[in-house]
Amino acid sequence: MTTAIPEMTLSELEQALGARQRSLDGLLRKRAKLVKDLEDTDAKIKEIGGTSARNLNPRPRNAKSLGVVVTELLTKRKSGYTLHDLAEKVLSSGYKTASSDFKNVLYQCLYNSDTFQYDEKSGTHKLKAPAAEPKTVAKKATRKKRKKPTKSKK
Repeated sequence: MTTAIPEMTLSELEQALGARQRSLDGLLRKRAKLVKDLEDTDAKIKEIGGTSARNLNPRPRNAKSLGVVVTELLTKRKSGYTLHDLAEKVLSSGYKTASSDFKNVLYQCLYNSDTFQYDEKSGTHKLKAPAAEPKTVAKKATRKKRKKPTKSKK
């Protein structure tokens, strides 16, 4: 079916289209059968007491979140780390990830948190200095106005 379209007649185009449609229908039926077989197999596995075999690569679980690990590392080094160095330190601390681009995950954690700041001069990420408590001005106590009693007419 490598014939160029301009060289095909209308009936040949219709035949080619019909053949592709039949092939697609067959593949869709085959997929539906395989999905049903897989669901039946999963049900049997669960019935026996096993876990579903669908998730063969589960997401790694860490004792501490990425934000906590980064905070601990940046607490120990006030001068901060570059993104590359921080990624290496986090991974060497035992943090597990399945990400193919962990530096991007780390950057998103740093960028979307109010705990960290980026120092453009040194190119490092640091902990934000704790903000000073804003001074609160005590409100002057106000008294409720009392309604004047109305005079009743007799």
